[in-house]
Amino acid sequence: SMKATRLHRVPFAPAFTRPSSRIALSVKAQTAQEASANYKKAAASLFVDRYVSPGIKLGLGSGELVNLAIEEIGSRLAGGRLSSVVAVPTCDAAASAAAFHGLPLSSLEQVAGKVDVMFEEVDQLDRAANAAIKGVRSEPQQPQLVAARQLAGKADKVVVLVDEVQVVERLRGTLPVVVDSEAWEETAEELDDIFIGDAELWRRPATGTATPRGGDNPYLSPEGHHIIDVRFEGSPPSFKLFGEQQSYASISEEVMGVEGVVTHGLLLGEATAAIIARKSGVPEVVEFQK
Repeated sequence: SMKATRLHRVPFAPAFTRPSSRIALSVKAQTAQEASANYKKAAASLFVDRYVSPGIKLGLGSGELVNLAIEEIGSRLAGGRLSSVVAVPTCDAAASAAAFHGLPLSSLEQVAGKVDVMFEEVDQLDRAANAAIKGVRSEPQQPQLVAARQLAGKADKVVVLVDEVQVVERLRGTLPVVVDSEAWEETAEELDDIFIGDAELWRRPATGTATPRGGDNPYLSPEGHHIIDVRFEGSPPSFKLFGEQQSYASISEEVMGVEGVVTHGLLLGEATAAIIARKSGVPEVVEFQK
């Protein structure tokens, strides 16, 4: 019986409760995903707290943070904490997210050509210059830069939402330029002359990646526009003009001066405020002087 008692005292438990390393890893990955979703949700909630009140007319941009804000607005409408919100979307993705979460949809005409607040997720933000880029990503859908710019121009306030990793000292990478498809090659050549030595120009394909000319299936917007991606080179690939880091305003001016250019993804001095999603879980609000 002594032996039996001893056997019972052997601590079997740890062997059974210790999770296999694979389970531990997947739990870790899951918690990392949740933490990521949570810090983004915190930024979306802060936006709604500060800028969305009953009776407001909202302009909806696109992006993950925008969708999280739409979800939060929907849940407050459903719970009775918000009422009489009207949403004007800039794109199909925003419209379907709003419809899914129960936000009443409207058009610019129906709200007499004005919205109180437009919110938009940006691909990068240079906070010191109040300069941002929109439209770099082609997934989950191509950016509707013309509609987004039009709505921003009709908004009393424009709030940009951005992940902290996208806050930079100088905008870099890709500047999307929307051009008329009819004489796009002449437009691209003229843009190429402006950025020669600083950037390569690629016509954006409808999906995936393609040759610089956009492959067999270049993206064509419903309005008949192509997107030319001005891909800056160098390390880092900062936005440049004639070989130098010139002001964003002068880059915008040069681009808009080219015949066939409709608009571009550089948002300059348009934001009233930025909300930065921080991994610490405490988002930051930056108010810009207009």
